[in-house]
Amino acid sequence: MNIVLTPIILSILFQLIASALSIRLIFLTKRYLAWILLSAAFFFMALRRFFIFLSVLNGTLHFKNISDSEYTALLISFLLSIGTYLMIPIFKSITQNERDLTIANKQLFRQKEEAEESSNRLLTFINSIPDIVCYKDGEGRWLLANNADLELFNLTKVAYYGKTDFELAEYTHEIFKEAFQNCMQSDEIAWQQNQTSKGIEKITNSNGITKVYDVYKVPVFHPNGERKGLAVIGRDITQIVEIQENLIIAKHKAEESDQLKMAFLQNMSHEIRTPLNAICGFASFLESDNLKPEKRSYFIQTIKASSDRLLEIVSDILTISSLETKQEIVYYEKMAVSDVLSELYQKFKNPAIYKKLALNMILPKKLDLDFIISDKSIIFRVMSNLISNAIKFTHYGEIAFGADIVQGQMQFFVKDNGIGISSDHHAIIFENFRQAGNNIQSNYGGTGLGLSIAKKYVELLGGSIWLESQVDKGSAFYFTLPNKATN
Repeated sequence: MNIVLTPIILSILFQLIASALSIRLIFLTKRYLAWILLSAAFFFMALRRFFIFLSVLNGTLHFKNISDSEYTALLISFLLSIGTYLMIPIFKSITQNERDLTIANKQLFRQKEEAEESSNRLLTFINSIPDIVCYKDGEGRWLLANNADLELFNLTKVAYYGKTDFELAEYTHEIFKEAFQNCMQSDEIAWQQNQTSKGIEKITNSNGITKVYDVYKVPVFHPNGERKGLAVIGRDITQIVEIQENLIIAKHKAEESDQLKMAFLQNMSHEIRTPLNAICGFASFLESDNLKPEKRSYFIQTIKASSDRLLEIVSDILTISSLETKQEIVYYEKMAVSDVLSELYQKFKNPAIYKKLALNMILPKKLDLDFIISDKSIIFRVMSNLISNAIKFTHYGEIAFGADIVQGQMQFFVKDNGIGISSDHHAIIFENFRQAGNNIQSNYGGTGLGLSIAKKYVELLGGSIWLESQVDKGSAFYFTLPNKATN
């Protein structure tokens, strides 16, 4: 009987061991349901063996009926406990691997987040600068570009990643094709030079505005020498270039102004010395007691004419100075345009007759519009300068001057068929010290201030002045004044 009870007791022991090991696996693997069920099965198997053991002791179950089965149960219980025991290091290794994998995944996730955060910081930085920034791979495919670059080429809504300049040219305005072509050529130059390249690139946008960029291209290579990437950085220097161009233009104008002033001073020396010499010379002749009356009269007329010329020169210099320093004062009054024209006719009638020129005065067509409110003396001065020039530069024919209402404004004019002014001088003829040509001073004299004074006076009255002229066919000067007509 003891021989029969021994396998029962051992079966119970091994089943309890298997149940305990299953409980150990519960905490080791964290797979609660499976191992709880298995542990319960082992426990109930042991409990069944225990009840059999009690039945044999009480005599209710004869040992002859169970001897073979208990040895089988003993073997199964032994194998189950051994198998469960052997599972512990396996599942322990699996659990450790899972823990290592979890830690690795967490580290990988953290690294991914840090990479994304770093990438976002980089994008935020490059998008915050006005310069264009682009990074391409070794094949010229775009990998990264900031907003300034995308906005420049109208690519803000285009998936640019992995596309070349040639491909991106098909996704945007046709006007950028030339710019992309130039970019590919300069990229290749940077690769071949194997160093940072610097160049100026002009890019015309879809609005037709051309911008100038100072572009740096930095090639990056693999250790084996193969092309890895190309960093492109471009700064808009359009304003700087414009400022430089304007400075060059200003420099040329300053140099030209200096030359004009020098010529003006030399001219003034001649213009002032000539009438002064006449005044001094003929004044000394008047001291002679034996001077005949007709010669005395001639000398006096010469002195008077030279004095008038000298006064005119001084007056021009003082007037241009007063106009440029904005010290000239306008005196508005009600005036008859026809009266001013008549006074002008009387002033220039004899000089025109002396040169055998016809002087024609044209009055306003409507007498009720003859009166305006303006500065009579300024209008007279402007018209005097224009008529005086017309007489000086006209050798034959006629001179016409007058005024009339045109498009609601009083328009004055002076026309002649003199030597004319070339078209390349039309834009500058109203500048200080300007004359219609290099030979004007030697052939006709003058200070080069008459038209400049006329223009500044007209603008002072709120009007505008212009000319129409052809060489050897004559000139026509017009100026308009705001219509302050009154009856």
